[in-house]
Order: sequence, then C-alpha cells, then structure tokens
Amino acid sequence: MKMVYGLLTVLTFSCTSTYTASAHGGGMDGYGGHNNRKAGNYHFHKGPLAGRAFDSKAEAIRALNRIRKKESEPAPSTRFGPKAGTALDGPSLLGIRIAPEVRITPYDRDDYAYPQSIEISIIARQGGIFSPYTLRCFDNRGETDIEHIVAVSEAHESGMSRRTDAERRAFGNDLDNLTLAAPRLNRYRKGAKDPAEWLPDKNRCWYVAKYIEIKKKYGLTMDPAEASAIQKVYESCESFGMIKPDCNRASSREGKPTTEERRRWRQ
Repeated sequence: MKMVYGLLTVLTFSCTSTYTASAHGGGMDGYGGHNNRKAGNYHFHKGPLAGRAFDSKAEAIRALNRIRKKESEPAPSTRFGPKAGTALDGPSLLGIRIAPEVRITPYDRDDYAYPQSIEISIIARQGGIFSPYTLRCFDNRGETDIEHIVAVSEAHESGMSRRTDAERRAFGNDLDNLTLAAPRLNRYRKGAKDPAEWLPDKNRCWYVAKYIEIKKKYGLTMDPAEASAIQKVYESCESFGMIKPDCNRASSREGKPTTEERRRWRQ
C-alpha cells in the first residue's frame, strides 16, 4: 500500500511539474520572468513586477530598470535635489514638522558655547577664510565671526529647549551648522533670523539645504512662515553645492572693515 501511495505521489508531482513548464514556456531567466510562447508575451513571476505581462522582453526589462532606478534613489524627505519632495504634506515640509515656536526653558547663550579655536576647523572644512553668504574673502580670522547657519536662539525655540545641556552644547559645536560671516552681517543683519526674515545674497540654495539638514538632524520644527520661505527657495534651485570665491582676486576682498570697526567688534 505504501508503495502505491509513493508511486501516486511521484506521478502527481511529475504531472504538475510538466504542466507548469508547458504553461510557462520554460524556466525563469535572471530577471525573474520568461517568454510565454503560448500567449506571445513576456511576464514576470518574481520581483517588483511579479504577475505583470509585457509585449516583449525588451519592454519588460525597461520597465524593471525604471523601478530599480527609482528604488535606488534616496527618499525625497532625505534628499536635497531639484524639486525633490517640495510640496507641503500636511503639517510638514521635507520631513520637518511645521509647528509654532515654543520656548520650554529659558534661553541661555552659554548653553551653546563653543571654543574660539573651532574657527580653524571651519576654515579647513570650507576651504578658506571667506563668507558663503557674500563670497567675501578675509585676510585673517580676526576679520570674521563664527556663524551658526541655524541660529542657536532659533533652534532653542524650535525644539532644543527640550534637550539636555549636553545636547545643546553639541548643537553649538556642530561643524555642520557653522560657517563664517563678516561681523556686520552676523550681528546686525542676520542675527537670530530664520529664512522667513533673512536670506543671503549668495549661496541661497546651499544655505536653505544646510538649514533643512540641521533642522532634520536635530528633529527641530519650522513655523509656517519659515516653511513657506524655504519651500519657495528650494523649488527654484537646480543645485545645492556651495559656490566658493577665488580669494586670490582683489575683487573678492572688497568691503574690508575699517580699523575702527575692528576695534568695536573686539570689545
């Protein structure tokens, strides 16, 4: 009896296998599909297009390559590229939550203190003593201010007020959020303003991309006006790299501070 049952099992498996091979017109190729001679088309059995049929194998492979290319690209909420994820999606923009600014704990600038020596690392990182905001070059470090792209008081009211002292100190010393600026620009024009209140004359796309990067890195929010200003600039950008000045040219050194201005800034 066991021999009969075993023989029936073998016959059943053989018949099933023969039927499948005949209906599919052959085994699957490296793309997860094959030509169906009976239907006169190509269809997939595995992968993202499983169950889909195409008029030819060439058309099927083109469709598969489009999907693979799309899957290999970063998600719009984490990629800084032209037109990527620019639409407001509910209460967020580019993965950043839109919400009113709130100060949970008092703001103390000393919570975000950094050593003056960090300026050496900033210069090394950006490749010179210049301001990305104006493309102005400086003769030495004494002519510059260290500048937070996302101002620390703005960050404090966007979520850092809920963080620990160690986290605030890390934010204040984060080289991803530091650059150089002329003291007049840093202290009297930009200050603690966000993009709804101030935007640089140069490198505007780079600035907005860095601003988004830092907001996302620390899980900070944006208020509606800030988000609207960022979206407007972001949608106009084709690239987000920093444009650097040629600091060997005299024109890049125009607007140098006077001796009196330098004296006041150091006070």
